[in-house]
Amino acid sequence: MGYGLPGEITIVFGERNRKIFTVEFDHDEVCITCVDEEANHEDLIVNSFDDIVFIRQWNQDIETFEVVTISPSQWEELIESINSTEGAFIMPRHRKKVP
Repeated sequence: MGYGLPGEITIVFGERNRKIFTVEFDHDEVCITCVDEEANHEDLIVNSFDDIVFIRQWNQDIETFEVVTISPSQWEELIESINSTEGAFIMPRHRKKVP
């Protein structure tokens, strides 16, 4: 890895079967960094804001980040769908309670 990115960590090779990630909270952002323990892929970085979510990964071949931009609703659907069965789903939206 070694790009001096926020949330970057060093992996001790040979220690497998671990999940390595960081979660950082800022006043308007949540930054999640997922590390490939096998070191076959660059870190996957999620920058989540109230109105937009960026999923990015460094591409060494073109020396820049590849970025996917999605809405917070799409992000929530992605998270909810990960452990889902096969099929098409329509789920109710969860509304935030205002104090």
